Amino acid sequence: MKRFWIAAAGVGTLAALGLAAAATAAQPAPGQKLQSTPFNYSLDGKNNPVKKGKRTTNADGSWREEIPQGAGCIKVREMTASREYREHTECAQGGS
Repeated sequence: MKRFWIAAAGVGTLAALGLAAAATAAQPAPGQKLQSTPFNYSLDGKNNPVKKGKRTTNADGSWREEIPQGAGCIKVREMTASREYREHTECAQGGS
């Protein structure tokens, strides 16, 4: 009977250590965040990667963002200090 309790205690201890090790391995270290996309991409509503733009913010709250759109084009998004939003695309001329 004594051997049964010793074996049961040993198995219980091993199970507890295994659970603790699995729980520790599953969590990221403090200060780290999980990142599923590269740092220069964000996700849209359908979880598709969208390239982030270069955003410039002014002291009055206005901002301008330039997002690359492929072969020589840039999408420009602007918000004025009076909260007016504008968006347009600028493409480089392909002539010689």
